[in-house]
Amino acid sequence: MIADVVERWYGTDFRTHLQVVAEIDDIYYGLALLRSEMTQGCMLCARSIGEAAVAGRLPGGEGFRLVEFADDFDPMLQLVSGVFARKGERDTYDASHPLNVLW
Repeated sequence: MIADVVERWYGTDFRTHLQVVAEIDDIYYGLALLRSEMTQGCMLCARSIGEAAVAGRLPGGEGFRLVEFADDFDPMLQLVSGVFARKGERDTYDASHPLNVLW
């Protein structure tokens, strides 16, 4: 979904406008990549994930800040994120597991 947002900003050839270091599916990998300082930049993610990282609810999210996107799109872009789990599944994980952090 994030790639769709970036495509809306820069067009289908967004990779020629941006230096994309990695397209990731794991928030912890993204946080680790930024923390390692092997690269400098930002990570585009759903607002709820960014807020959880900044608030310290995601291990390894300390020291980051949340930057608001511009609101000049017409129609406005919206990103809806959802977390799904089977009944009782969250009980099998500790409180720091992403399912329990984002729930």
